[in-house]
Amino acid sequence: MRNPRFALLTVFVLAAPILAILPLPAQDSSNVTEPSIPAACVTLEAAIAAPDGTISEADEQKLDTARIQKAKDGCALGKAVLLRAHGKNNGFLAGPLTLRSNVTVVVDANTALVASRDPRLYDLTPGSCGIITEKGHGCKPLISLENVQHSGIMGAGSIDRRGGAKLLGQNVTWWDLAHRANIDDKNQNVPWLIVAHHVEDFTVYNITLRDSPGFHVAATQADGFTVWGVKVRTPSAARNTDAIDLGSSHNVTVPYCSISTGADDVAVTASGGNHASYISILHNHFYSGHGMSIGSGTSGGVEHMLVEDLTIDGADNGIRIKSDRSRGGLVHDLLYRNVCIRNVKNPLLFTTLSTTFPGDLLPVYRDITLESIHILTPGSYTFLGLDEGHKLGLTFNNVFAYGLDQSKMLARHADFAIGSKRGNLEPSGEDASVRQAAESTAGTPLACDARFVDFPAAATAPEMKGTAPAEDKTFYVAADGTGDYYSIRRALDAAPKAGGALVLVAPGTFWEVITIDKPDIRLRSANADASKTVVVNDLANETAGGTIKSATVHSKTTTTEPTSRSEKARRRWRLRRAAIVESITTFVCLRIKTRSLPAARTAPPMDPDASPRATTSPIVISLETSTSFSGTAKRSSTTARFTQRLITTPASSPRDRRTIRMRTPALRSTTASLLPTRA
Repeated sequence: MRNPRFALLTVFVLAAPILAILPLPAQDSSNVTEPSIPAACVTLEAAIAAPDGTISEADEQKLDTARIQKAKDGCALGKAVLLRAHGKNNGFLAGPLTLRSNVTVVVDANTALVASRDPRLYDLTPGSCGIITEKGHGCKPLISLENVQHSGIMGAGSIDRRGGAKLLGQNVTWWDLAHRANIDDKNQNVPWLIVAHHVEDFTVYNITLRDSPGFHVAATQADGFTVWGVKVRTPSAARNTDAIDLGSSHNVTVPYCSISTGADDVAVTASGGNHASYISILHNHFYSGHGMSIGSGTSGGVEHMLVEDLTIDGADNGIRIKSDRSRGGLVHDLLYRNVCIRNVKNPLLFTTLSTTFPGDLLPVYRDITLESIHILTPGSYTFLGLDEGHKLGLTFNNVFAYGLDQSKMLARHADFAIGSKRGNLEPSGEDASVRQAAESTAGTPLACDARFVDFPAAATAPEMKGTAPAEDKTFYVAADGTGDYYSIRRALDAAPKAGGALVLVAPGTFWEVITIDKPDIRLRSANADASKTVVVNDLANETAGGTIKSATVHSKTTTTEPTSRSEKARRRWRLRRAAIVESITTFVCLRIKTRSLPAARTAPPMDPDASPRATTSPIVISLETSTSFSGTAKRSSTTARFTQRLITTPASSPRDRRTIRMRTPALRSTTASLLPTRA
């Protein structure tokens, strides 16, 4: 029975002529050794040439799906179907494939299994794939397994899902659909690469997986699942492209993988009352992506997980656990050990408040140990327990973080313990305590320099051509956790200090206080109907749910009020290029912090009645179409027309200033002065 707390993972490593056997502690309760490739029952030869990663239009119609499926269905138990290049022909073109028990598919070196670009092949219902809808999930995966035992996908070749290739019959790529869906606050219907449900003893070994439009490997309710020596390579701007997603699975081992993607590098979830346990993530390198994640769904519970010898370089997050009241559960008995982190925005992120959704599925994180963790660059640190009765419980043992004086730290409702080796990370905050072991001694930072290496080459894994998505500099906010940020305030914090930014806010109600203290910030709803995106001047999200990403429009004024007419004129002149708010209903007070805004290129006149010298600076604040500050349609309409006139019509006199008065129940009414555009 698979129930020991720790088992031995036997790893065979070939180093020079010496074969070493390294026993390591692992949470997977089974004994896992490096997989071996079964003997072939049949060898299929490639019939398609893809020179330089391009398949001709004629060959795009020559599918290999049927002959691969026939070979698998007729294969003897315990054997493999081998896909092999033949001369210049190195590609197999396929639509959806299903695997059966006791049969492995092997993609040989210098051979590629390539996904068809025809969305109709992947339809779950007629016309459901390759489109944008409210719900998504309208496509079959390229490879699927359900209720399958003792199966695998192996080989030194590649499986290329071609996320950057245009769909047949459409002038968009799969990744274009994902980008458009994100802007419209909808869901893309795109095929995932490998989806395994309710499988046992399933192995993915030594293969290179490229350019999936969705998840690369997704396993749910698996028992005995190994992903060994796999390379996953997808552009960082490709959205929702998780590399390895483990849902409610047990006895999982993920060693020696190199991952660079646009979403979670490895994610563990537990939903629907099904827990995840006995998981080992060992000797891996993460590059771009969202890091080593647990959540958002943890209602089934996550336990007995070991992350050992992990290097993260350039991801958005390092170690992350996130959930909320609507889908939380107990996450405990986790050990993260020997982890190097560099160039990561959020090196450590533990939040029980990832959305403001209500519910009684409370997230609780405890008995979590970080041991010999070295963070080499500054970043943002988040340690948020749920409340006084459900605190975050973390132990730091030999944890060192560089640049803490340049980093942001948020800690609340947390109990921290310092182990036998002291590092320099001791968070503090509201209802946060730090307990130090009496026998603790000074630790030593983990040596990391030699561990930051380039993504390994995959010379035997052919790559198909495609167009990588452009870097998306938009800051996406969604209260339900589907955006890059859960709060507007956090998105604004992440926005650059100069150069401006677009913050796109999904429909919902955001109970927060926002400070806009940077120039050229543009807030826009993802929906043209302002009533669907409401920002309320309240700190509720600060105390009950808003963490990485959800908000209100409050902004800062200067600490002293101007007294002379000339000083007032200078102050008004600096109130320029501050913010644009579009299609958002705001029951707030919008203030603009002026001190950090750049001074005008041309000094204003001392006499406020005199004409200022020429400048091309835009107006101070634009409250554009469908924006309401009083909550009434009449006021909204008036504001929209007024703002449009300011944007398009040069003023004839500096007297032609306008003032909008915005009221909020929580604050006294405040006035924001607007200067018209100058030619």
